[in-house]
Amino acid sequence: MIRKLLTLLLLMGAMAFAEGRVYELRTYTCFDGKLDALKARFRDHTIRIFKKHDMQSVGYWVPEDPEHALRILRSLPDGAGWNAFRDALHCKRGEE
Repeated sequence: MIRKLLTLLLLMGAMAFAEGRVYELRTYTCFDGKLDALKARFRDHTIRIFKKHDMQSVGYWVPEDPEHALRILRSLPDGAGWNAFRDALHCKRGEE
């Protein structure tokens, strides 16, 4: 599984270089029993905010260990896009 993921990341890195995009792999962890709420937050709010800032969701998955984590792979237009996203007040509050 790790080998396939690394191969995928290598290919995406090459595509990112050609397209001027940056790929980011993140792991969000939560307390036991809160994973469904975390997934709902991404489904209902965060993905729309990503799209508003030209971020593309590449993949979402829950690893086998730890079971209370959500991993996401997304692409950003460049560093400026990430800065705008980070600084947006509505992003901090989970609003559009």
